[in-house]
Amino acid sequence: MKDLWGENIKEPTPKPKSKYQLFKKENDYKEAWDTFNCGNCKYSNHYEYHNKYYWKCSLLGESHSEASDIRKSYVCDKWQS
Repeated sequence: MKDLWGENIKEPTPKPKSKYQLFKKENDYKEAWDTFNCGNCKYSNHYEYHNKYYWKCSLLGESHSEASDIRKSYVCDKWQS
């Protein structure tokens, strides 16, 4: 990208929108391909609300926000049994 005078401009790197996204990015949070996943991690908890289950990670921080939800079929570098 160039400015008005033809000089190259370094494009800014997008910042994560929240601390939850930053945690997931830094800890390689991705879809699991084996039996090691968030569903059987010692840090994961689930809560029932209106007949639905919402999975949260105690390392990530639990809140009533959708941003702190995790998928039990995913895994990160902090997984422990």
